[in-house]
This record gives sequence, structure tokens and C-alpha cells, in this order.
Amino acid sequence: MYLAQLNITNFRKLKKAELNFQKGLNVLVGANNAGKTAVVDALRALLAGHDDPFPRLDAEDVHRPKDGSPDGDIVFQYVFRDLGADDEADFLAALKPSAAGKMEAHITIRYSEADKTGRLRAKRWCGDHEDVGLTTDMMENLRGVYLPPLRDASQGLKPGRTSQLSRLFQLLTDDAGKKGINTALKELDEALKKHQPVISTFTRRSRAGTARCSARNWRRHWSSV
Repeated sequence: MYLAQLNITNFRKLKKAELNFQKGLNVLVGANNAGKTAVVDALRALLAGHDDPFPRLDAEDVHRPKDGSPDGDIVFQYVFRDLGADDEADFLAALKPSAAGKMEAHITIRYSEADKTGRLRAKRWCGDHEDVGLTTDMMENLRGVYLPPLRDASQGLKPGRTSQLSRLFQLLTDDAGKKGINTALKELDEALKKHQPVISTFTRRSRAGTARCSARNWRRHWSSV
């Protein structure tokens, strides 16, 4: 099962857009201020993970024509294809037959009815009926991991409990895959330790750390005298 099509209506710079995806890697390319971030946020509106909140949209996100005022609701429509038997069971309420006779899962999100602060209310449903909401199993199967642009790669890729890269590995790999990743990282670590520029950098940092520790210990000793 994969996301095959995304339709965007009335969202920021995109009055109406249809994007078709393939299995595997898809690359979105465009000039600055062309709407790439709008596409990413439209994806996150459905595919955000447990620790990644859904984007909050407000009245300013509604498409504004050059010669007019914002009008209408923001609507995202998602079409999933190549469903397996388990997928069809989990997304039963969202199923619709394609022109080729194969089952697809259709999900819609509409943002409308701004509250007093201007924030739009989101409504998510399956198939053609707005009263059929997404189930817990659906949301679990649709969760994803958003890796934001790395302004600081050393900080953004730093290991830890909040690492987005770690969450991505957790989501996409089984136990055997995780073991393989750990083995590969250990081998890479050992190989890097033999690389002269890495050794030199590590040695300089170690010496600086030792000097700082010595100075700190001396200050503590001095203050206790």
C-alpha cells in the first residue's frame, strides 16, 4: 500500500493541484515560494506520527486569489493504491473501486469554520461519507516521520530519545533490520576511528577536555583550601 495521489484545493498558493506519486522514493522540486512546503504540510495533515503534531492551519492559509479575497475551505484528498488483504481489512470503510476494478483507499481532510483565534477546524473522513471517521487502526497504519530541513546537521542528527532519524528507523525496520543497522553503524564507527583526520580531531578534543577538567579540579581544590 502506498500513497498514489494527493489532491490539494484552496491551500496557500495552490488553488488546485494534483500530485501523483510512485512507489519508493519521490522527489519534489520547485522554485522558492512555489508551494513545496504547502505540499509537505498537506502530507503531514494525515501522515504525522505520534510525536509529530498535525499542522495547525488558520484563516491565513486559505488560498488568496491575486484579485480577490480568500473563499472556500481547504481540502486534501488522499488516494492509496496497491492494497494487500490486510490493508483492505484495515481500511474497509475507505475502499472505493478504481477504473481498473482494483480497490483503493480514499481519505479526505477539510479545514473550515475558523474559531475566534482564526484557527481552522479539521474534519477527517473515509470514502464518500463525511460521517465515517478514521479508526485507530487506520491512524496507526498511516503514521509517518517528518524529517525537517537540517539547519545544523550535527545537532539535527545527534542521537537521543527525540531523534527523528531514530524514529524513522524504528518505523521502517523490524527487529532483524534494527540489528543490521546497529551492526553497520558499529563497523562504520570502527572504520572512522582508523581515519587520520578523525583521529586528529578526537585527540585535540580529548586534550582540550582533559585541560578543562584539570582546570576545574584545580579551582575546586583552591576554593576548599
